[in-house]
Amino acid sequence: MGSYGRYLYVAVIDFNPDNPPPNPDPRLLRYDVTEQRLERLVSLDNTSLDMGWHIAISPDGKMVTRLTRVHGTGNYLFEIVHLSDLHIEKIRVAKEIYFQSWKDFIWTDNAHIVFAAEEQRYSSKIALYRLNVYTGLITQITGKHDIEKWFSKSGKSW
Repeated sequence: MGSYGRYLYVAVIDFNPDNPPPNPDPRLLRYDVTEQRLERLVSLDNTSLDMGWHIAISPDGKMVTRLTRVHGTGNYLFEIVHLSDLHIEKIRVAKEIYFQSWKDFIWTDNAHIVFAAEEQRYSSKIALYRLNVYTGLITQITGKHDIEKWFSKSGKSW
């Protein structure tokens, strides 16, 4: 869920009982808090059910992004919805970048998203990456760090 101005955005999924077996129907909704009106903006990629409900809004409020995992491939997918025309850009992330528990990401400006990911599944080493939403280029921007070193003996993060 994310907000920008008078709008609240949320990614949701429903199953259509009239279309068995259960077929997912993920979509992006926008709630106008001023007019108290809910509208369906777009259908989202339905190849994953395991995550993808975290969304982020660009600083200028013109794009909404969702991260999801493509079922059966091990790949991750950023879906970027351009709110002006509801066009969806899909940017696949290489299998070598794994989001085991790092599902959060943040827009740093109107062209880049930064996220943390592991170098391989079940690794304790993570790095920060930057995605250019216009070119699809993903660049590692920090070295790989052992996450166990980020916590004190008492369990508090530094």
